[in-house]
Amino acid sequence: MKQNEKNEIAVEVKNVTARFNMASEKIDNLKEYFIKLVKRELMFEEFLALKNVSFSVKKGESWGIIGINGSGKSTLLKVICGILKPYKGTVTVNGTIAPLIELGAGFDGDLTARENIYLNGAVLGHDEQFMKEHFDEIVEFAELEKFLDMPIKNYSSGMAARLGFAIATVVKPDILICDEVLAVGDYAFQRKCEKRMKKMREEGTTLLYVSHSMESVRKICDNALWLEKGVVRGCGTVREVSRAYLNSLSGNKGEMKEKEKENPFTDETCSSLSIFSAPEAKREGTGLVHFTSIELLDKEGKSSACFDTGDKITIRFQYASRTKNMPLSFAFGIVTKEHTPVYRTSTALEYKKMILSEHCGVMECHIDKNYLLDGQYYLEARIWGENLVLHDSLTDFIVLDIKTAERKEHGFLVMPHGWNTYPIKSFFDPETKFGFEITEQQKKVWAIELEMADRLLTVCRENNLKIFADAGTMLGAVRHKGFIPWDDDMDFAMFREDYDKLCEIAPRYFTEPYFFQNVYTDKKYVHGHAQIRNSYTTGILSVEERQNKEFNQGIFIDLFVLENVSNDVQVVEKQRRNCDVLKQFIVETTDGREFEWPEDFEIPEELKENLSTDNCWKYIDDMFRSVKEKDADKVAPLNFIFDTEKRIRDRHMYDETIWMDFEYLKMPVPAGYDAYLTNRYGDYMTPQNVSNTHGGVIFDTEMDYKEYLSKLKCDEN
Repeated sequence: MKQNEKNEIAVEVKNVTARFNMASEKIDNLKEYFIKLVKRELMFEEFLALKNVSFSVKKGESWGIIGINGSGKSTLLKVICGILKPYKGTVTVNGTIAPLIELGAGFDGDLTARENIYLNGAVLGHDEQFMKEHFDEIVEFAELEKFLDMPIKNYSSGMAARLGFAIATVVKPDILICDEVLAVGDYAFQRKCEKRMKKMREEGTTLLYVSHSMESVRKICDNALWLEKGVVRGCGTVREVSRAYLNSLSGNKGEMKEKEKENPFTDETCSSLSIFSAPEAKREGTGLVHFTSIELLDKEGKSSACFDTGDKITIRFQYASRTKNMPLSFAFGIVTKEHTPVYRTSTALEYKKMILSEHCGVMECHIDKNYLLDGQYYLEARIWGENLVLHDSLTDFIVLDIKTAERKEHGFLVMPHGWNTYPIKSFFDPETKFGFEITEQQKKVWAIELEMADRLLTVCRENNLKIFADAGTMLGAVRHKGFIPWDDDMDFAMFREDYDKLCEIAPRYFTEPYFFQNVYTDKKYVHGHAQIRNSYTTGILSVEERQNKEFNQGIFIDLFVLENVSNDVQVVEKQRRNCDVLKQFIVETTDGREFEWPEDFEIPEELKENLSTDNCWKYIDDMFRSVKEKDADKVAPLNFIFDTEKRIRDRHMYDETIWMDFEYLKMPVPAGYDAYLTNRYGDYMTPQNVSNTHGGVIFDTEMDYKEYLSKLKCDEN
């Protein structure tokens, strides 16, 4: 081989044989072993896992290594990696190798995932500084943020595979070796890994990939090596070799030999099956048994791809076969447009044995009631033979268009259900603790607030946003398992990053009767924090607000931003002064009044040219954002931050979240809440002085605020 050709080779395997010695008889104890060893009576049977295997892989190529269990695939990879030494032959490797051969390889089960990231990185040749720089990237890809401090021995096989893959691929190796470890991961993570492997391949990484999934091998690899009992049975393009392999499993070698290099399915074969076939449909398989038509029928037997939630659907499969008396399994599935599985089933899973008695036939699947919710989904269909030979596979085939008349649920499926409610005597009984009389109206207000809180917590949970019940009276209510009578609403808080994300997605989730209110969604709103409102009700806090029905004044719950409080007293004092003056400017100019700037206050230069409430709010937001976490040991909810020092909390109070029962909700509270409450209020709170509560509070659960204010104005006139 010429020198320039050698430089193009990533892996070269020449006449490799791998030998293992297997004991020919059972030895029960160590004593017997040594006696037989001394007497030379210890007999071994030679087992050749690989027999004279030769092939070469050029740089940048991707190879799938296929074969049934015990064919020598894993042994070959271990020889290439240098884990096993070949009995005969040579292996030449040009470049760095990132091996993913066995689950848990390179991990110490007693160490945490955090510690194992550095350990595994060292095994792969990366120093500590390198691993620190890429630590967040590894954790984010593995999706194991919440389990970093858990010992690896408590990880599932899928979690270990995630971490191993993320570490091995954190930088682009010259050669990536992957041995079936991704089979234990969930579908979404498998696709994520496949995407990364494709990208690495495009960037020049050489890939050796072992999998029993021909679909996965064909997607990722260009070439394939087929091993059988340690011997190379096929070597070439992935389509040719995988077809030959599948045909050998189906036992139809003679019939298919002439057509091994042909693809039985073309792009047109998908569109010929159904008038509703999607242009992106994909098809593969041996073709020995194949679909000839697939129809979706409505309750009247008419062909359609549009259905309502609750409709009856019949899926009719027509098929043909080149042979008879074959055991088969039919399968269909429904996935989202993003390929998240929603539902899959098959005749095999339902223990329905099927033997083809004729060359063609019809199979129908009857869905008595469609539980899919509004959206578009892909239908997929497959025919399997013995030994999981895939004869026909259709993915992204038909786009199902589902309509839901009145959608009240979230997700993919409607679940028939019913609700029951029953009273629970709270440990904290406001009427007996404080002598307050709880009115029916107050209970109705709390019920509406609970609905909004439930909605807010659900949105945060679905989008992985961290949120806490907050403020003394709210945390006190959670601690004592009941509303505190003198409080008018529920309070929540989020750190800035999560709050900003929520503001971006809020319009999609908070639709009528709900309204996500802040200074950007409601120009007449003058508070620095956000509120969730019920627009069909009335919740007016002050006499001033009674004069203005231009902004939403439904019953509400508060949502504050937990801002950093600088350790520098001078910075805090400057922020306090700026915030107080600018907020006063916003309040007065929003009401149409002229504002006189204090003589000792300098208007920020960025506000002078185009002074408005919008850029004032932006300035205040930027002012809080300017204090970094490393410079702040304490936090406080915006709008309270400069009220009194008692509003400021230690940051570590929010290090962990605990979930507590509150009415019918699970309420997230900061782990340090109990010490905070006891320090502030003692074991129980005392009732507020009337002068400290909101003045002129008006709540009405039956009438919306616009109607209420109009009625109020008429009464006053």
